[in-house]
Amino acid sequence: HPSLLIDHAVSGGLFAHARALLSERTLCESSPSANAKLPPGCVVASATMNARRPLLALLAVSSLLLLLLAGCGGPKASQKGGQEDGKNARTYTVRGQVEKLPDTAAGDRELTVRHEAIDNFTSRDGRVMGMDSMAMGFALAPEASIEGVAPGDVIELKLRVDWEAENPAEISQITEVRKLPPGTKLDFREAKPPGQ
Repeated sequence: HPSLLIDHAVSGGLFAHARALLSERTLCESSPSANAKLPPGCVVASATMNARRPLLALLAVSSLLLLLLAGCGGPKASQKGGQEDGKNARTYTVRGQVEKLPDTAAGDRELTVRHEAIDNFTSRDGRVMGMDSMAMGFALAPEASIEGVAPGDVIELKLRVDWEAENPAEISQITEVRKLPPGTKLDFREAKPPGQ
């Protein structure tokens, strides 16, 4: 979990290392000749080097934190279901049959689809509960096109569910529609959530 990694980095690992770099005093007391071999861990100090040391340590720690944060972000496959799009948003790939097109003249953007079961559908509280096959209306996201789609067509759609959407109409939206070949068989059944 990203916050656990950051907590570890802050509490011990990175800042402890930075403190060690800043407080480390393994500098040689006198400047050896050019041919002399330095003992292990001994660094010949100069005024410039002493002034840069805290800055270099701070840059090293900052770089490590940025890398840590970058590695924690981005979409990834969810263990709970769907494809994670953000903090609590998931996208499901679903097949179904178009029952009703939106009435675009009236400003309607809802596509009614009888869809197959979504086995890995995740509830608002994060439980994988599945969603049985049913006919229901889904809001079309602005980027979703249904050009060339007619009632009776078999389609594959991307359903984005964001339980934290501020606008209730954006909790579940179709973001992409793709027509499937005629004769594609659909399986209308009850959901079978993984592990149940």
